[in-house]
Amino acid sequence: MLKELLASAVGLDYSQLHRLLLEGQWEAADQETRKLMLTAAGREQDGWLDRKSLQNFPCTDLYTIDQLWLKFSQKRFGFSTQQHIWDNIINNPNTPQKTSLNQRTSDKIEQFGELLGLRFNGNWLKINELTFDISAPQGHLPSTLFAVPCGDDEPPVIGRWCSACCVGELFCGTLWAWGISDLASKMSSCGWQMNAEVKLCTTKAATSETV
Repeated sequence: MLKELLASAVGLDYSQLHRLLLEGQWEAADQETRKLMLTAAGREQDGWLDRKSLQNFPCTDLYTIDQLWLKFSQKRFGFSTQQHIWDNIINNPNTPQKTSLNQRTSDKIEQFGELLGLRFNGNWLKINELTFDISAPQGHLPSTLFAVPCGDDEPPVIGRWCSACCVGELFCGTLWAWGISDLASKMSSCGWQMNAEVKLCTTKAATSETV
């Protein structure tokens, strides 16, 4: 049973991540998740995941990481939890249509960040400002997929794919949206269904924030 839980398509050892999550060492588990994902994608030297590496990420390993986070957080954390919160936001029929597409996209990303506790007072949090505790908002962790350096002298900032803060008229957050959108697409293409309990609790969280 444990061997199946820690399965890897590329020969990675998930026992350390299993132990850290079991012990509730959330910050160390977040760092271990980042290391494992970079290794699985062959991006250790780059230090972050680009869109292509996420699209090519091994399904078995993505599933293993997600299931470990879900299991030891009682489904509070994990990629499935993050994905479903995002799906609830983008499929919300009450989204105002009077603004531009860029503004609507930016608003949705900011709402997502606020729901996950990744934004405060209108700003995206840095890694060292996150809440590494089970009391953190649903979907708050893992943070590692989207945390990339935004300058040589500052900690990674949640919400940016690369050091460039904007491209043309796109908001920084729009760059980040590729991450969660690509993650949702990858999980769908891998062919696993989200746990019904995850859907229920994340739907309640998103609904309560929008009413």
